[in-house]
Amino acid sequence: MTRPALLSLALVLVLLSFASAVRAAERVALVVGNGAYRTVPALANAANDGRAVAATLRELSFEVFEGIDLDAASTTALLRDFARALDGAAVALFYYAGHGMQVGGENYLVPVDARLEHESDLDFETLKVKQVLSLLESSDRTSIVVLDACRDNPFAQQLARKITRSRSVSSGLAAIRSGVGTLIAYATEPENVALDGTGPNSPFTTALLKYLRTPGLEIRQLMTRVRQDVIAATDRAQVPWDHSSLVGDFYFVPPTPTPAETVTPAPDLVVALTTDEQRLWDATQRIADPGTKQRALGDYLKRYPEGSFATMARLQLDDLDRSQRTAGGDDRATTSKPDPPPPPDPPEAVTERALGLDGAARTRVQLLLARLGYPVGGADGVFGPRTRTQIAAFQVSRGLPTTGYLDDATMARLEDEARRLPAAPAAQSTTKQVMAPPAQAPAPAPTPKASPPGGLVLCRGPDDPAWMDERLVTVAQCNAIKGAWRLP
Repeated sequence: MTRPALLSLALVLVLLSFASAVRAAERVALVVGNGAYRTVPALANAANDGRAVAATLRELSFEVFEGIDLDAASTTALLRDFARALDGAAVALFYYAGHGMQVGGENYLVPVDARLEHESDLDFETLKVKQVLSLLESSDRTSIVVLDACRDNPFAQQLARKITRSRSVSSGLAAIRSGVGTLIAYATEPENVALDGTGPNSPFTTALLKYLRTPGLEIRQLMTRVRQDVIAATDRAQVPWDHSSLVGDFYFVPPTPTPAETVTPAPDLVVALTTDEQRLWDATQRIADPGTKQRALGDYLKRYPEGSFATMARLQLDDLDRSQRTAGGDDRATTSKPDPPPPPDPPEAVTERALGLDGAARTRVQLLLARLGYPVGGADGVFGPRTRTQIAAFQVSRGLPTTGYLDDATMARLEDEARRLPAAPAAQSTTKQVMAPPAQAPAPAPTPKASPPGGLVLCRGPDDPAWMDERLVTVAQCNAIKGAWRLP
């Protein structure tokens, strides 16, 4: 082979290797499963959990850095390789199964060769969770942290006897506030201990593996389903927890296009939509004046009451009408011509009004939608465009008629799922299915000098939808989430 040919072949191979590296770097994961501990009893399932998650993520186009039963040196080496692979990655994921603990509010993950005989050993023989978070959040990407590490931990008991300063030691992990673009998922709620399980995998990882391959399941909805499965499998002894600051949707498997989306419409239909309804709708969206836009939307609904944009037009009209009432006046009153009467309410709105929901019940619906993975922004009892959109998304995912308005079937489904959520009391119904308003949150109180009766209090975390209902926990657990508590 000639020299030019050899050079050309070498260049092609280099380019192919470079292209492969770029593709592999789109999704990068570090998976660690530590079970074969040398100084404490082994964990039966942690290594199995790590292997199963690593294999699944490879199927989902992740470049996986896998470590099973890692000692401290191997942990550092694998973490360094993972950090270098993050350059240019759009998605970074860290999964850990094994022993974890918190000391003084700091979370530590424990390698298999750790010997925690002194408080200073934490800095040399463990991995700080915030160190991993710092790597993930060093760039603008989607970052996911999954910790199945809240298992009953003998290291915590050993170290608690050695600590000389006033620092608390706990087997459960402390709550973490992540940076923008990050989701953190725990096998159980902060300060609590997860179960290792009796099957090949832990209850949490079993549920996670069940849903990772589901097409079109956004990660926050995925965590809701995982939480439901684990609560059922452990008889409410374990409640998975997550904290999200994601700014966009993330799917392990993107949604599969429906047949209707992949069928090319007939040319005459395309022309009709482009020249008539589509042009009229586009014109309404370019209007800035509220009064003029309201009349244009009314004209669109008059001409196309069942059109492609009819539901959105009604939502926009509701929003404009509410804005005018809030302002206490109507700019259109200065025009010389009287406005035509507003279009009649759609049947869906009439059906929703018949439910008789007051402001408190509407707020309850918004909070419940958020707990089920359909965030509506602020829960203010006002069903604006964002709430309507999330109601419609809930209806689509449950196979209900998609209107963006509440009806008997949607309310019944919400009531049914409310009963399945942890610590969420079922709403009582009379002649209509009306959701009960949320209970008034108790005022925050200082930690008592003496332990309350039984050592437990009723706690609510007003800033976290998962704690909007009171739970019976210790004072330390309530304070850890900055919650408000009262004596039972």
